[in-house]
Order: sequence, then structure tokens, then C-alpha cells
Amino acid sequence: MNVYMTYGTADFLHKIAKKHDQENLLYMDGKEQAALFHETEGETVFKAPHAYDVIYAKGELAHSGFVTLNHIPVKLESRALFESTFKKKTHISEHQRGFKALRVLRPKKDEEVYLIMTLWESEDLFEDFQESEAFFQPNDDTGSIFSRPAYLTSYHAVTDN
Repeated sequence: MNVYMTYGTADFLHKIAKKHDQENLLYMDGKEQAALFHETEGETVFKAPHAYDVIYAKGELAHSGFVTLNHIPVKLESRALFESTFKKKTHISEHQRGFKALRVLRPKKDEEVYLIMTLWESEDLFEDFQESEAFFQPNDDTGSIFSRPAYLTSYHAVTDN
């Protein structure tokens, strides 16, 4: 499975989503920008996408809810260690109240970051999870496998009516 992401203004991405409504697209509206997520076996409809391989998927991508993207920059030589460590924790979020979907995405380009995408029923339920021990946030205990600090962005999945 291939996943592609693109970012931009809400108006611009909304037009792309409407034009390609037969594709498996998830339109997300954020505080600073909008994003489109395209899950496909083939090529993307985006002109300048960030491309990923799905290394773990759980749940269906619903067109409503709260979406988080955990951006985790991993050094090339540490990718296997990161994936092994993360796989041990992946299943934990699936049992949290309000969980809808999870995608663990490996960047196809070496200079890109891993994305951990989660979809929740609401922002409040995600915050409950984030405060729990199950929430995976890279830290110094994993050594120097990260090229720079991780960061989290959030969006609201939007259905076009």
C-alpha cells in the first residue's frame, strides 16, 4: 500500500479532493494549514507529494474525527531499530477509547521523516490517550537514533457535503 501526503491551503486542497472524489482521500483541516492523505495501490493524484510505505495499518480511515501526525525524524542507520522498537508499542493505542485508525508510515525518500497517523473520535479522547502510558513519544532513552526532535501536528478530518 502506498500513502501520499500533501499540504496547502484549505481552498486549494478542497478542490483537489472534490476533483478526485473516487480516490481514497482523507481531507484534513488544521489550524495553520490543510492536508490531504491519499491511500492507494497505485500512483497518487498529487503533483508534489510526500511518499510513504505503510508498515502497519489498523482500522478504517473515517471522514470524521481528530487526526494526529507524529513526525519522527530517524537517522538512516537507525531505521531498523526504530521500527522494531515501535512495533512493540503499536498495538497499545488500538485498545484506547475513541481509537479509529492507525497508520505507521516509512518515508520512501531517505531525508523524510516517519509519520505515525492516528484517527480518533474526538480531540478529547486523543488527549486522554496522550496522557496515558501507552502514548509513544520518542525520548532520550532510545539513544541517538533521531536526527532532530519529533513533533506532533493535528487536524480535523472533514467530510465534503
